[in-house]
Amino acid sequence: MAKTAQEKAMVKVQAQKVIDKIGKAGVKKIAEAIEAQISKYKAEKHVSKKGVTLTGLPSRNIGINKYLIETYKCEPETAFKIVELIAKDTELFCVGFAPFGSLLYLPEDYKGSNSGIDFADLLK
Repeated sequence: MAKTAQEKAMVKVQAQKVIDKIGKAGVKKIAEAIEAQISKYKAEKHVSKKGVTLTGLPSRNIGINKYLIETYKCEPETAFKIVELIAKDTELFCVGFAPFGSLLYLPEDYKGSNSGIDFADLLK
């Protein structure tokens, strides 16, 4: 079921409260750890079933959401939002989305969640 604008706003407010609790130094440390893991994943040259080199690290591979949920006692949707806000604030990594969860990218590898495809053009 789709969330209302008010529900989405509440998730963002809750995420910001957790970020405030983490503090600037903690946010920086988390962002740097994520950036290092993305770089490591990229250097390992993972390849998809279709033979394409993968640049997006699935967030579940490093357990960032689980860490946030367990450490800061927040809901899963709040944890996802926290990662998004940290990415936006620090600009050390970007968050994309996939059917199985979020993908974490280095800024130079991120092409947007839709990879530049305008869905409306596909319907023409």
